[in-house]
Amino acid sequence: MAQKPPWKPNSRWNCYVLALWLLMVAIESAASAAPRVFVSNRKAGTVSVFDGTTGKLLKVIKVGDDPADFIVSPDKRYVFVTNKGSGQVAVIRTEPLELAEIIPVEKAPTHIYLSPDGKTIWVPNDGSASVTAIDVATHKVLAHVRTDAGHHKMAFTPDGRFIYVSNMIAGNVSVVDAVKKAFIKSIPTGQGVHGIDYC
Repeated sequence: MAQKPPWKPNSRWNCYVLALWLLMVAIESAASAAPRVFVSNRKAGTVSVFDGTTGKLLKVIKVGDDPADFIVSPDKRYVFVTNKGSGQVAVIRTEPLELAEIIPVEKAPTHIYLSPDGKTIWVPNDGSASVTAIDVATHKVLAHVRTDAGHHKMAFTPDGRFIYVSNMIAGNVSVVDAVKKAFIKSIPTGQGVHGIDYC
């Protein structure tokens, strides 16, 4: 990061130097704000990152077994990746681009969701009939909440109070209290329930 200039623009020369410094700061800010594209490579166990403007490959990061899905934190500092094959969530730091940590969850986490307030990550575990809540700020597991069996997708109420979880094998939808991190009930739907949304 560019340093704060130690002078005051009390002469024409200092004004020229200050203008050059401001230009350097603007260029640095533009470079750091350049869009980047993250791609999970499930068979390779990696995430590829490339420049969204030039298409240049920036880095390939090893994250774990069968990376399936991911989300970006609201402050764009981290990318959270589900490793379906190893029951984990890998955390990638975006600056510098590197693997920051691994968070154990439960079996076969596939999809991943961010709560409406941006404070909690929710991970449905397809192999454990559960969903895991992770604190966005601390990356700590807050709870494992039981659902029913099957591949899961999730939908939140607009206020973030409740989550509806589709359970493909059980053929129902589980209702989870997102505040208390607790299972409420399951609602029968039909065989092979999958996609879900709230409106």
